[in-house]
Amino acid sequence: MPPPLLPSTALPFAALLLLSPPLPAPPRIQPAAHSLPLPAWLRCILYCEFDPHRGPRPVFQAPENLVSADTCDYLSDHLIASSELCGHLISVTAFGLRFVGHPEHIRDEHYERNQFMFNVCFVFDATTDVSAYQPIVKQVASDFRLMETQHRFLSSQSNHEQTQAIIQGIIHDINTLGQFSMPPTGVSDIPYFPKNNPEPIRLQQVWVASKDSIKLADPLLLKLVSFFDGVSDIMTISIKSEMELEFVLAKVSWLLQREMEVVRMIDKIRLK
Repeated sequence: MPPPLLPSTALPFAALLLLSPPLPAPPRIQPAAHSLPLPAWLRCILYCEFDPHRGPRPVFQAPENLVSADTCDYLSDHLIASSELCGHLISVTAFGLRFVGHPEHIRDEHYERNQFMFNVCFVFDATTDVSAYQPIVKQVASDFRLMETQHRFLSSQSNHEQTQAIIQGIIHDINTLGQFSMPPTGVSDIPYFPKNNPEPIRLQQVWVASKDSIKLADPLLLKLVSFFDGVSDIMTISIKSEMELEFVLAKVSWLLQREMEVVRMIDKIRLK
């Protein structure tokens, strides 16, 4: 039986986040050699799902075969964490590698067992400082979650090749171009992805939230959108929500770029 991730003295819930405890590797389990010459800082991206019949499993990785099947089996409970840990950054070090992911848990009657769980896990050498990659891991998780909640993109078998192309594009852009963007290089015709040239946002614009805003998974976005009442402009929304103006502008831009019909702009009517 594999050794537990945490010692017998239980840590509080918050202490589980961003831990990187070393797991001793059984001698017979070793990560497979990678087939492509990648820079050391990001070795692989591993996409995992929870299968209702087979449990946690890797769906694909880029490049292929960097992480062996035995390693994935050994770490399966950490690659797809319990629902309590979903929505948080989790880091685990084992077999000379560091796995950093942000597992997501979506509850919906549409799915078998009323849930869909996935994780886009970045894999590094064990000694790599991953702090610069943590925001990217969270952003990828957020983008993938939105792809699923808006379009059932990840759970559809017909989209698996496109999902794999997205993973390959992300690691290419990070390791070759030193940047991350959505859609990544080589990927197009995905309905969720941002417009190339979104219109600028002006402070005097008034915003209205649509009924689809309840589908937003991010509680902070839900709170922000609740102030889009058709009367308040961006500055007023910032004050009412007690959120920084730059943050509000960034989130509105983020929603517009993803072509979501969650918020729309209307002209402000000035009464004399």
